[in-house]
Amino acid sequence: MATGPKRSEAELRRAMRDPRYWQSGHPERAAYVADVTRGFQELYPPAGGEGGSLLVHVRSYERRRNGQPEHVSDYHQRRARGAAPPAAGQAVPSERPPAAVAAPRASYTAFVGGAADGEFGNVRDFKVNGVRVGSGGAIKYYSHDEAEKLLNDIRAQPPGTRIVLVGHSWGGDTAARVAARLGGEGRPIDMLVTVDPVGNGNSEDFFMRVRAGSREWINVQATGGNWHDPDNLIARIGNRYGSAPQRFADQNIAAPYRHGAFGDLVEHPGADGRSALRRALSQ
Repeated sequence: MATGPKRSEAELRRAMRDPRYWQSGHPERAAYVADVTRGFQELYPPAGGEGGSLLVHVRSYERRRNGQPEHVSDYHQRRARGAAPPAAGQAVPSERPPAAVAAPRASYTAFVGGAADGEFGNVRDFKVNGVRVGSGGAIKYYSHDEAEKLLNDIRAQPPGTRIVLVGHSWGGDTAARVAARLGGEGRPIDMLVTVDPVGNGNSEDFFMRVRAGSREWINVQATGGNWHDPDNLIARIGNRYGSAPQRFADQNIAAPYRHGAFGDLVEHPGADGRSALRRALSQ
């Protein structure tokens, strides 16, 4: 940065956004930082002569606040002349407040019910943190025949939104097909959970497209009950996926419950001790 007339604080703060100021390893960084520091010292000279204060440059560093990692960028600080630097972690007055903790990533979570969910409410009436999925809260609810609506709602989300789909029975097939289509558009979803999915025409090519459309895919397979239990029989006739996704999903959880026990299935722990529901709801 060229030196010359005294620069304003706005000019100096713009200079701090230059890669030469904040980029570690930049060949001009040392000289550039020194020049910005000098500019601040010219703008805010030491107060009270020799017994006054100095404006010092504080390098960026990492710290934890409220248990969360936080990056604090370079800043300038007024320090009494001759005062020792503060101990690590000690709070000090600053002309610029530390960088704020990054806002949590926005998320869009949708649960998709099966063909009989309108009658039995296995997914619709399932509660997450005490709130029914179908109540219109933070988690969105779709029936298995609302694939186009689900697709359009996801496409309407802002870039960077975390997209999570949890589908049961025929709803699992709907969620998988939505993920496959979004993957084909170059915008795979972040998490797909298929809970004992049921559907027709599930070829290896289909599973590969579902895989490409999901950054993480957890499949839950119901292994409990008898084959003649009404919901198990319906799932069998409807062409249940069974163990077919094992070669494609990131995790396949075999849960000892019948097909209709959505809550038990989605909350059954996997090999890492975490359920599909816990994985889906964690950022």
